[in-house]
Amino acid sequence: MKTVFYSNVDGYDICLGVSDAIVDPVATSIVIAEDLHGSAEAKAIAALDAQVDALKQAQRFASSQAVANQLQVQIDELAQGYPALSTALNARRSALMGAKAVYFNPGSGEGLVTDDQATALLAAQAPNLKVKLDGITIADFRGASYWQQDTKTGRWANTMITRLGDTVPAGVTLDAALTDADKQQIAAQFEAERVAALSAEQQQAEADAQQQALLAQAALMQSELEVQDDPDALSKAQAWYSSQTATVAAKYKVAGVATIAAAK
Repeated sequence: MKTVFYSNVDGYDICLGVSDAIVDPVATSIVIAEDLHGSAEAKAIAALDAQVDALKQAQRFASSQAVANQLQVQIDELAQGYPALSTALNARRSALMGAKAVYFNPGSGEGLVTDDQATALLAAQAPNLKVKLDGITIADFRGASYWQQDTKTGRWANTMITRLGDTVPAGVTLDAALTDADKQQIAAQFEAERVAALSAEQQQAEADAQQQALLAQAALMQSELEVQDDPDALSKAQAWYSSQTATVAAKYKVAGVATIAAAK
């Protein structure tokens, strides 16, 4: 017999593992007591005990020491049969303990199964599968994440599988299968959704902060170009700054910003 450990997950009793069942030696000893007492080995020992006891009784009332010594020799010869009979009786006890074993009652989340049932449960285990106590497998994709893109809007939606038995639908894209282009689209979508969720004041604050950062970068660009004696340093920095701030303005839907020259 084996002990199977299980847990109820989403309504299914799922096998977690298997180990040898633990025999209750006291309960088993009670069950096999009658068979053991009636065995040939036990009867042979009882017969030997009777012979030895009879000789010892006769020895107590021996007519002389010489007779007592002779009786002792017989007792010693008979006693030589005990080891073999004891070994045979222990073997019989072990066989009965195995054949009629009584196991400790399983605790919570445990059950008793036959060796064949345990072997079948273990053999059915496989990646992305869990095995129920009845031996039937069920899909296990918990933790898997997949993406679907709406054919009309182009919007990406993400789904995380959290329940046992749910499978990955056909036609979706797993995380590992996303292309760089897919990832860029998803990132842009999430950022647009994040910005859309901001209040007008929050959007303006973010836009101002980004425009100030761009202004500092543009000023640094102008300075570097001037060090290189580039006569168009200002116009190049302004052009770059204008293109970047136009992107920010479009993202946050805010008005344009001052030029570098005006900001100085």
